[in-house]
Amino acid sequence: MAKRMGVVNKQLDRFLAHTFVYAALVFVLLRVHKAAHFEQVLYSALGIESSFPLLRVLVYTVCAGVYAMWIFRWWTGQLKNANPMILTIGAMFVILWISTALHLGNSGYHIDWHASFALMLLLDMGLQRERKSVLSGFSWALLVWVLLHLLSMAIYPNGYSGLKLEENPLYVPEWLLGTRTMYFRITLSALGFEAVCAHAYRGRWTLRTVFVALIVLVTVVLQRGVTAMLGLAFLLLTLAVLRGYALPKWLNPVTMAALSVLLTAVLLIPRNEAGTVTQALGKDVTMLARTDAWRAALNEIRDKWLLGIGQHPIAENEILLGAAHTHNQMIEVLLHGGVAALLAYLVMIVLAGRSVLQYRRCAAVKTAALLLMAFLLMGTAEIFHNEPIFYPLFILVSRADCLSTGSTELPDLMLFRK
Repeated sequence: MAKRMGVVNKQLDRFLAHTFVYAALVFVLLRVHKAAHFEQVLYSALGIESSFPLLRVLVYTVCAGVYAMWIFRWWTGQLKNANPMILTIGAMFVILWISTALHLGNSGYHIDWHASFALMLLLDMGLQRERKSVLSGFSWALLVWVLLHLLSMAIYPNGYSGLKLEENPLYVPEWLLGTRTMYFRITLSALGFEAVCAHAYRGRWTLRTVFVALIVLVTVVLQRGVTAMLGLAFLLLTLAVLRGYALPKWLNPVTMAALSVLLTAVLLIPRNEAGTVTQALGKDVTMLARTDAWRAALNEIRDKWLLGIGQHPIAENEILLGAAHTHNQMIEVLLHGGVAALLAYLVMIVLAGRSVLQYRRCAAVKTAALLLMAFLLMGTAEIFHNEPIFYPLFILVSRADCLSTGSTELPDLMLFRK
């Protein structure tokens, strides 16, 4: 029996050793079920009724296959001990599911969590056994999505519906990866994974890394997303400043999350003071509308602080918050899963911070950590709660021991010569 299991594992190794396999799986799990226009074009080409949930069935099938593959690897002893990060994220998802069920919420969000969890297992398994293939697979899949998104912008300058801002002042253009407040989750991740891959195997950026950076930069500039520019600037500037040096101990996911909390607290100022700030700046500050959503969310969970209110459709969120969502990652977790889910989220950040401190001198780990920190910083004004690519970033950092294998040690950055 053991011999037969060994043969199956070897065959599985050969199957997963090809970058194309990981790229195909990641491509399906990332955005297939979320890119509405992609679905319309595909259904039209295949002559399928739009009501048939083909892509959702495809995503669930891939998820089931990844779950089965990971369980088989774990059962046969081919993987290390269970990653605490996976257990923590899994616990948070379970809390969210329970809260959503108790409050008769929207179960449609579950496909996002399944896709995210499958991506996490795929990355965790691949980093332990096929590190180069899984990193390259993630990089290629993300790059293809970014290129398709840029193509959709070229074909539909005003978005799919063809409306113009003059016709509808509230109109927000939407392309393949969504609006300007949504697309950067993939574009920034594309640059991050490519840089991690380059540092892990070349020790430096390659021409492909520069190409991805330019594509991401062009996309961000064309869509003029403020949050995206902030995240991209943070990632590029920190990589440039720390080039050839290890991460300072004070720069890690825990401190970045603390900075996000501090910014949130500072922005939650009384409304009359906020109005004074707006007048002093001489322009409308959209952040003020977001703080209204924060206050509404915090007021909503006063009586349901333990498990939150669960996930609900956008229409219900509009009634509760005056917005589609809270526009703050931590408040979003607190609203939907209560203190229980928020504690699990904070444990994830602590686990990531501990891993980064231990391997901060590895270039690949440094890049992965800065990517995660960029998302934590952007999480002050945006949410990534139902974005499949977000939680795998925690897995990438938590497997720093795998990323650092064979990597040269970076020196500390000295501000003053001895």
